[in-house]
Amino acid sequence: MTTMYGGTSAARLVAAGGTLLAICLLALLGSGQVVQAYPGVSDSALAATAVAAACLLGGACVAVGRRATRVPGVLGVLVAVAWLSPVALGWVGGPDWLRATAMLAGPLLVPLLVHLIVHQGSPGSADRGRTRALVGASYLLALGMSIAIAVTRDPLLDLDCWRDCSVRALAVAADAEVANALGRAWSYVVIGTAVLACLYAAARTVLARAGLRATTAAVCLPAAAALLACAWSSALQLAAATDHPGTPGIRAAYLGQAGALATLGAGLGWLVWRGARQRSALRSVAARLGTAPDAGGLREQLAVVLDDPSVEVAYWLPEHQRYVDAAGAAVSPRDGAGRVEVEVRRHGAPLALVTLAGPRADGDQIVEGIGATAQLAVDNERLRAAVLAELSELNASRQRIVTASDEARRRFERDLHDGAQAELVSLIFGIAGARANAERAGDMEQAMLLADLNAEVSAIAGRLREFTHGVFPPVLEEAGLDAALWTLRDEAPAPVLLDVSLEARPSAAVERAAYLIASYMIAHAPTDELLKLDVHGGADRVCLLASRCDDLPVELRDRVGALGGEVVTRDGATEVTLPCASS
Repeated sequence: MTTMYGGTSAARLVAAGGTLLAICLLALLGSGQVVQAYPGVSDSALAATAVAAACLLGGACVAVGRRATRVPGVLGVLVAVAWLSPVALGWVGGPDWLRATAMLAGPLLVPLLVHLIVHQGSPGSADRGRTRALVGASYLLALGMSIAIAVTRDPLLDLDCWRDCSVRALAVAADAEVANALGRAWSYVVIGTAVLACLYAAARTVLARAGLRATTAAVCLPAAAALLACAWSSALQLAAATDHPGTPGIRAAYLGQAGALATLGAGLGWLVWRGARQRSALRSVAARLGTAPDAGGLREQLAVVLDDPSVEVAYWLPEHQRYVDAAGAAVSPRDGAGRVEVEVRRHGAPLALVTLAGPRADGDQIVEGIGATAQLAVDNERLRAAVLAELSELNASRQRIVTASDEARRRFERDLHDGAQAELVSLIFGIAGARANAERAGDMEQAMLLADLNAEVSAIAGRLREFTHGVFPPVLEEAGLDAALWTLRDEAPAPVLLDVSLEARPSAAVERAAYLIASYMIAHAPTDELLKLDVHGGADRVCLLASRCDDLPVELRDRVGALGGEVVTRDGATEVTLPCASS
């Protein structure tokens, strides 16, 4: 399974540094030295800023602690830093280099939110190279526009420099017209990016498989809402040509963005809580299954625990070098196409393969839960699957033997028909000619001998003709089992009450087996008693029930067993069930 984890040490280092910086900015915000940092310059705006940053930082720090949520956790920390960058920018008396850096970092909030949406919407996806290129391009665009605006914009020439009027360290090529044009272009970029990101988040949430929709929505939707608030603010700036905090619309957009980021922090925390709950549930899987779980019980328990009804479990059979499901049927790995395969190993050897709705990033968590707590359940189901696989192969082998026997008999019948029978017919004509010659010559004794010989040869040819017609009459192949059974009834030596009800025509193997069984039942029924023969079936099976019939011979039982059917004899009645699916 492919994951999108970064290096563990690097991720933790970035998260620790970002968290420390965000805490310092929060302390600076509470110191009262940032009086022009936020819309409205009001206590409510400052409180919304602090609450949003604290919620986001708390959820992100918790998420960094788990491997499955480390990437969104690190991104959440960086979003909190970008969100608080106006604190450093509006720090009255702060170092110019810090305020200039904050000016460049502020626009990175947009690509960070896009990165978070793309990652959570498609963790571990096969097209991660394309998504990485897209996210990298958004970072470069935001940073390039930020640097270009900072270089060309002179705050002293800007009537709305309400928080950065004294930050002129980067204005090395001041040009008011160019700066204004770049500012408008950036606003359009923010609006377009927000719209596309929101559509992407909505599509990923709606199209996500069961078990992933909630985790996708918990992060993607709040991040998309925060981007929408940015777009709203940018649209107001384009319409009014100002970003002054006193504008009611801009103040409302800011508060909306604060609420969305606080919700995003809660979503990250919920991901961690949900993962902990799943780990706890995985640890209890073995206890729920017991020491002798039913076939498929592990799959059912995992479907409940992981909230994924499409989960599948396959078991590795080392002697066959393949995976099989709980019923013993062969399973082919199919990673991709919206599915993720998690391999469970023990001492380096394959044990099981869990296929989940994908993409998802908690595969190691699932392996840990199964490998540590449900080994007995996995081993029991694997042993059962191995037995079922052997039984399936045995049935398939028996069926191949029966089919090969039928084919060999048909070839032998054709050879007799085309060879020996044709020669006997030619001999009959030759004897008839010799007899006619003897009669014309008046040798009646010779004619009588030839007549007797002709009768004997004709009898042999008749018996051979009956044999070459085959054990299966042509009507069985041409018209089906229904018509063949009625033909049997008409030629039966004993009275037969036949009832045939077939919803669909069975396969040729099932038809041949049913015909042979019915033929045996009719041929061996008592001549002085009525035989009731009921033949019914649907798409899945054909059932024959005879009121009076001795046990079937071994060769017929083998034919039934080769098809995976069963024979039940009780109180003189015999019932035969032939499953159509196994044919």
